[in-house]
Amino acid sequence: MFYTLEGQNVLPCDSKKFEFDLKNSTSRELARTHISGKKTLVVTLFTGLNHSLIEGDDPLFFETVVSGGNFDAQAFRSSTYKEAQQLHDIIVDRIKNHKPAWYSNNHTTQSIKGE
Repeated sequence: MFYTLEGQNVLPCDSKKFEFDLKNSTSRELARTHISGKKTLVVTLFTGLNHSLIEGDDPLFFETVVSGGNFDAQAFRSSTYKEAQQLHDIIVDRIKNHKPAWYSNNHTTQSIKGE
């Protein structure tokens, strides 16, 4: 199943809408932060797909990816627009403050609410 982002809402869509969004939408990127002192880039995107691997778990539509630095090639997924924004800020803070990376049970809400 494919999904589209309208405002901050994730809605199901057909393959034509999904393909159109991939080619034409600039709204897929929620946040981009370049941390120059760490030579690191953090980008949070709406993927348009549910990346949850366990039936019954919350869907995972958003992905925060890190390029460079100690977190290089790490990806963190979240369910909602708000969680994705919060997770992006948390990852940036952890990088800037030399905190280790973490991953919590294939669902980021626990980490967003506190460690």
